[in-house]
Amino acid sequence: MQIWRRTGIAIAVAAAFVMLCAADEPPGKTLLLWPDGTPNAAGNEPEDQPKLTVFLPQDGRPNGTGVVIYPGGGYKLPMGSYDGNRIGQWLSGLGITAFVLEYRLAPRYRHPAQIEDAERAIRYVRYHHADYQLAEDRIGALGFSAGGHLVALVATGFPLAPRHTTDAIDRVSARPDFVMLGYPVISMFPPYAHDASVENLLGPSPTEADRRMLSAEQRVTPDTPPAFIVVADEDKLVSPLNSVLFYEALRKADVSAELHVFAHGQHGFGLADGLGGAPDITAVAAWKVLARNWMSVLGFLDEPAGSPP
Repeated sequence: MQIWRRTGIAIAVAAAFVMLCAADEPPGKTLLLWPDGTPNAAGNEPEDQPKLTVFLPQDGRPNGTGVVIYPGGGYKLPMGSYDGNRIGQWLSGLGITAFVLEYRLAPRYRHPAQIEDAERAIRYVRYHHADYQLAEDRIGALGFSAGGHLVALVATGFPLAPRHTTDAIDRVSARPDFVMLGYPVISMFPPYAHDASVENLLGPSPTEADRRMLSAEQRVTPDTPPAFIVVADEDKLVSPLNSVLFYEALRKADVSAELHVFAHGQHGFGLADGLGGAPDITAVAAWKVLARNWMSVLGFLDEPAGSPP
């Protein structure tokens, strides 16, 4: 556990530096996931109110695709300025309407609060698709590290809404139409698990059943949406084999998937462009081109039929 404590300190220092570097980024419009109050909230502080920050297409012409972004942080650290807002700005440059999710974190919240926020975010965007000129079947999800784990859980879960809910948003599908994962946490079992993420999500003494329930590689079905995965082989924080496990599960289920393992790079490379605290790793930075090409091949960067000129 000493290793994880030292790692946690290092992440906290890095996160503080990153947030300072990104503090001058202009925020988008903020939307509360539950405007009338978050279910099972521990209080009424900002950290009790999951929200979305919206990044509209930079050219003012939405291409019909929306992407919900799930930042990392080991289920404890808010990393929205780093692998949230900057990613939203990049996607908005592609004509995508991006929504950065700020979900509830440990130690104030543990499972199932995070997955509830994650599913609600997809439902919220899909329910409001017309407000943002989006197609209902072009709602994707992009997550990094622990945020990648959330995306993988949403992609392999999408349960039916509560039968007796009176909330119209909860009656729409939580299934993303495509997903992208960056250096994701996937498995809750050793030797692949990121111990800090497991403890922050499930507490200090998770049961085997809990670990199995939240190990995304064990939840894949043929209904799982197509996936793009990117990771660095030099990642020392979250084993890159997490990405391999998920890719193998997708292949076995005959789900379209694309996996890129870069030889060099570290955990948390973000845009890898040397800005906003991101490392400058030219080779890894190519993941943005690969992801754009992947979305283009699947038709998610094309303007839908009937779009105004």
